[in-house]
Amino acid sequence: MNDLRDDLSRAGRQAPELPPDAFDRLRRRRARRARRGRVTAATLSLAVAAVAIGGVLLAFRPHDASSGKGRIRSAAGTDLSVGANQFAYEKTISYTYGPSGDGRGWPLYVDRFTEQSWYRADGAGRDATVDANDFFTPADRQTFIQQMGHTPPDIAPSDKTYAAGDYPTDTGDISYLSTDPATLLTQLQDRSAPTGRSPEPSMSDSPGQPLPAQLAVWFAIQDLINRPNATPALKAALFEVAKQLPGIDVVQNSIDPVGRPGILLRLQVQGTHEEYWFDPSSEQLLAWRTTIETDAFPQYPKGTVDGIEIVTASGVTDSTDDAASLAKSFVPAPVTSPPTMPDPRS
Repeated sequence: MNDLRDDLSRAGRQAPELPPDAFDRLRRRRARRARRGRVTAATLSLAVAAVAIGGVLLAFRPHDASSGKGRIRSAAGTDLSVGANQFAYEKTISYTYGPSGDGRGWPLYVDRFTEQSWYRADGAGRDATVDANDFFTPADRQTFIQQMGHTPPDIAPSDKTYAAGDYPTDTGDISYLSTDPATLLTQLQDRSAPTGRSPEPSMSDSPGQPLPAQLAVWFAIQDLINRPNATPALKAALFEVAKQLPGIDVVQNSIDPVGRPGILLRLQVQGTHEEYWFDPSSEQLLAWRTTIETDAFPQYPKGTVDGIEIVTASGVTDSTDDAASLAKSFVPAPVTSPPTMPDPRS
């Protein structure tokens, strides 16, 4: 594995410089992703230099992987398969400051965005969202109405059902991605390259941060890790890739923001401290949290937690009905509520 880290590090040092407005764009994209309930920071990830890694990737291969598509179980043995007529289900609640942007006197509230997704392999499914704005003061609510021109919430509730092939995604076809971590790593590098399926602008590394080659893969993982059209087996493989990347600190025995045991992956990325918790058995995402570690934004002091997302349920169901129970459950229910995000202006 040290050989793989060395290869990625050497490749990373070949990447070009960071655009001056990169961090600002990253933060804006993070705010939008939280309001959609999906992690899409990969739209600001990096171009990857070519790496000749050859047989070193075999170090990634799990005991139950085969050549070709890969595995359907987590490394701990959890069955992650989804039947042809079943739906992968996930419910998330994300918290971020709002409105997103730079309006006078902002932020005005904590945005609490709940999303449920049901996705079947043929592209059928359902997506239901509810937005709630927890204003810091009654005056902030009035300011929102005056500045935005409508009453809260910021985003209207939505509940849409989709026939086969109609579920909306912006990832393109990801069914080709392998669930074998070794193969998947190469695919993620190719996907993020300038001529790849999801090309990314490039940026340079900074002291104490992962190098660009690793960041490209990390941001690609962020983009895919809780997408409805990413299968549970693919998400587990993404976790396996992520925990091996240089610059990622792995904490085996951690507790997520709502009291559940998990494996924590954490790193510094362009002025933020990012934390991702995964279930030890299913290797599915439990939660993520971002903390600002720069003085670039006066309204968000250094140390401000500016985003939390909690996966409250994840598994497999036989229908998109609200009353349908999970045929398989991949994550435990939250034990506590997440910590309150205070008014950063005070």
